[in-house]
Formats: sequence, C-alpha cells, structure tokens
Amino acid sequence: MEFLKCKACGSIGMVPMDVDLLDEALADDADDGSLELREYLSDTIGAEGGLTQDGEGSTDEESRFYSCHVCGDNWLSIRRSDDRGESNVTFIHQMGVEPVLRRVAHLQTQIVVNERTVDHWEYYLDEDEVAENEWMDQLEDRRKVLRAICSN
Repeated sequence: MEFLKCKACGSIGMVPMDVDLLDEALADDADDGSLELREYLSDTIGAEGGLTQDGEGSTDEESRFYSCHVCGDNWLSIRRSDDRGESNVTFIHQMGVEPVLRRVAHLQTQIVVNERTVDHWEYYLDEDEVAENEWMDQLEDRRKVLRAICSN
C-alpha cells in the first residue's frame, strides 16, 4: 500500500486508490448514494468532455481517490484526455456540508501537473466560479478544521 504525506495534517497517512468512474456511471444498481455522485460529476465535469458510451469523441479517463487515515482529508482527482491531445485534471474536495471545492487544470501535456504544464486553472465553490485566492482561502480553512480535529 502506497502512503503519501497529507497536506492537511502532515502525517504519512494519505492513501491513493484508483477508481473507475466510467464503470460507476454505467452501473445499474445505484441504491447506495453513488447516484448523487454520478449526477454531480456529470453536471460539473461532463460538460468538459467526458463519459462517452458510444465511442465518439473518445476520452481517456483516470481517476484516483485520496484519503488520509489520520485526519480524514480526502479528494478525488479525475484526469481526462481526448484524441485531440487536450487534457485536464479536475480535483474535487468536500468536507461535510461545506461547499464543494473544485479546481480544473487545463494542461499542455498529459504527464504531470505543475506550473510549467498547466495553461490555466479554473476554481469553483459548488457551482460558482471564483477567484483563486478565495478558493485557496476556503481550502486552507478546510485544512485548519481537519488539523484541529486531528490534534484534539
């Protein structure tokens, strides 16, 4: 099992897991609450080119879910690239009933996300696009709450 350093609490307790959202989105037995996740994902990221069932405009998709075993921080990353070479990575953070924090990196390459490969970022609180500093403030507030819970 691969462990990474958690950005919220600093422990080596973050565990990444591969998930297959395409299989989830096409599953018929959605009585476990995953229907809400699928609806959210199709509403928020489906418009950016994505889950295709018929093979037209094919899109490669890789998804990973990261979860910290110490503080409970978690997020979902979804990397999508199409046959035209365009690529984006969406990061979705959620904690309880707080706003869903989502940001999208539009990439020049399909390899790594860093300052040199990202053309631009889009930042969202729930469905509303916001400025980077407002999004970062919300993320830092979220991490402060997780650190406080972890240290008590």
